[in-house]
Amino acid sequence: MKKNLKKAALAGLLALTALSMAGCGKKSASSQIDLKDTTYELSDAGIEGVAGDVGSIFAANDRIYIYGTEYKDLTEYPADWVDGMPPEDAPDDAWDNIEYKSQTTVSLYSVDQEGKDLKKIWEMETGDGTSEEQYPSGMTVTKTGEILVLMNCYNDAEERTEFSVRIYDADGKEKTSFSLMDLLKDEEYVQTILADPEGRIYLHCDQRILVIDQDARELFSINVTGWINGIVNDKDGNVLYVLSEEGKLTANVIDPAKKSAGKSIEIVGNSNQPFSGGLGEYDFYMNDSNNLVGYKMDGSSKTLLNWVGSNINSQYVTHLAALPGNSFFTDYNDYSEEGGETGIKLLKKVDPSVVAGKVAITYGGMYIDESVKAQAIKYNKSQNKYQIILRDYSNEEDPAGKFNADLLAGDVPDLIDLSSLPVDKYVAKGMLADLYPFIDKDPDLNKEDFIDNILKTLETDGKLYYISPTFSLNLLGADKDVVGDKTNITLDDLIALEEKYEGSKAFSSNYTSNSSALLTLCQNNYESFIDWNTGKCSFDSDEFVKTLEYANTYPSDEDINYDDQEGTTEMLRSKKTLFTELYNLSFEEIELYDSVFNHKAAFIGYPSDSKKIGISTYNMVGIYAKSANAEGAWDFYRTMLTREYMSDQINSGYGGMPTRKDAYADLEKKVTATKAYTDDFGHEIEPIGGTWGMDDVEVEIKPLNEDQVALMRDIVANVDHRVDMDNDIMNIITEEAGALFSKQKSAKEVAGIIQNRVSTYVNENR
Repeated sequence: MKKNLKKAALAGLLALTALSMAGCGKKSASSQIDLKDTTYELSDAGIEGVAGDVGSIFAANDRIYIYGTEYKDLTEYPADWVDGMPPEDAPDDAWDNIEYKSQTTVSLYSVDQEGKDLKKIWEMETGDGTSEEQYPSGMTVTKTGEILVLMNCYNDAEERTEFSVRIYDADGKEKTSFSLMDLLKDEEYVQTILADPEGRIYLHCDQRILVIDQDARELFSINVTGWINGIVNDKDGNVLYVLSEEGKLTANVIDPAKKSAGKSIEIVGNSNQPFSGGLGEYDFYMNDSNNLVGYKMDGSSKTLLNWVGSNINSQYVTHLAALPGNSFFTDYNDYSEEGGETGIKLLKKVDPSVVAGKVAITYGGMYIDESVKAQAIKYNKSQNKYQIILRDYSNEEDPAGKFNADLLAGDVPDLIDLSSLPVDKYVAKGMLADLYPFIDKDPDLNKEDFIDNILKTLETDGKLYYISPTFSLNLLGADKDVVGDKTNITLDDLIALEEKYEGSKAFSSNYTSNSSALLTLCQNNYESFIDWNTGKCSFDSDEFVKTLEYANTYPSDEDINYDDQEGTTEMLRSKKTLFTELYNLSFEEIELYDSVFNHKAAFIGYPSDSKKIGISTYNMVGIYAKSANAEGAWDFYRTMLTREYMSDQINSGYGGMPTRKDAYADLEKKVTATKAYTDDFGHEIEPIGGTWGMDDVEVEIKPLNEDQVALMRDIVANVDHRVDMDNDIMNIITEEAGALFSKQKSAKEVAGIIQNRVSTYVNENR
């Protein structure tokens, strides 16, 4: 977990060198977005008669093919069962006597380019009640109309999946079939089947593309060392594969004459979902979750549509069939809420007049959560003045580098997701607007709506440059007999406790190395050695030397034997380990650790001379101080600071605690409820339950009692800072500490080097 925190911080911290220049950028990002050029609408395609769910949709031979799957449950349930579920008073072994039976019907249909003239051209039934033991897992249609079906069947005796191919004529009558097992390597899995204009069969097999003829003879194969993101047909029917290798993404057309890859172009960014060219204007298309981009094999490309800007969630787009004029048929399945769009849809560019006058607001971040995407779409549909456009840098080959380049160009998002960025540096450079004036003018939001000390924790010199709907608690769990009523603990306290409990370590010696121990000790405390106002640092102090020396009492990474470990629970109970590290404490974990520590659980902050409990924040957002559309940026983000939004997050299983008082009260009501109820926003709330475990301890989770709720209130009340690690500084510390851990330098010598390097860094960046 600690390593993950460091990686999360790294992505954004590389952008620091650009901050001083970005402040004098030419214009806000939103001014560069033409909504008329990238906005599409999703409408019903009008295709009627396709049975079941759409398994695939693709274009070939001037028609659109739809692969449908219909599932039937043939299980014979007892008379008092409803919809396959036993009554509430059924015995625990009610399921033991149920014999499951099902049948699946797979069909292939085709329609014309208008979605009319539906024809069913092939059908297969598999499952109980049929003689079929194999199941179709992919299909394609050749230039002459033949249907190629990839079949699979799991062989229990061999413990592997077996593959075969069946070939049907254009009327759906079987012509031939053959096994692929003599052509495949051990445990090789066939993912996709395609054909080229001459009828050759292409099989995507993990890190190999196998090419065979229709008599099951191998023609050639292409082996790669990277990862094949997918194989598709270009608009002329040629087969190409998208390869991710050595940090680069390329599209490669297969040349059957050369029996190898032919023409190749590089794909910008980190798109990972290719679509065939079909009947479209481009050779192939890529979805990078932000946009749909058309590519030609001459290297040219164009962003055709922005997903969120078109009020479309790309995670519900599984397949695309490209049509002339840059339109598409797609199977769209949004089951996230009542009234969600589902079925076969037409994607078509909107008339420019539809978006005329709308102002684009950009929301950018190193990673944008699906909950933000859903909220942006909901907001876009709710009004006609603004249109939220998301810019997710996680899809870039070099996220931090691309963000850095945008900052240098003055292309800064109106809303900046700061969850993994160097917040203090943004504040120091004047890049973020104070949010308090926005809150003060808001008719529905007030400072008093938020948990007082949480809001205070997010302030900088009395101003609020960023805020978040939720926070996660980062703290230590311990036995109350060990820590008593302490609300914070110092390094001297840790050393004293280890002396008191002879043979103990503060953190698990089974899993904690000297480098991770140093990270833990610095997590809450390294900023105490830095004065950003004056640039003075004190890493050469006796206190920091002591920190280095203590971290060095833990083994190196290579000396930890992870295969021979005593359970963490036993080590905590026997006082061999005094603390367990927690990064997102939940109400359910209150119950778990109450049991782990024999009903004497205590929770305090990470080691620090003055700080108590720290928090991490996600979807933590600031408004760019020079945004031309700051009011619109606030108009959107304020929707994520409402009680309704935070309650939705709670009830969708999103981790963390809400920052609003009323939403926190909603969460308390939920975890203490002993019977079902409907909350103020229509959510059906059931009492919490299930089991949580740690080593040999398994706890049945029940509604919390008042003492447990009060304990969590006390924990939240002791929050006084946000965990904000500057990865550049931490890299300096851990890099130089390596000389201590390898016994090349003393702690004092290492501290002096760290003092010099960090002082230089601070004074260059403050």
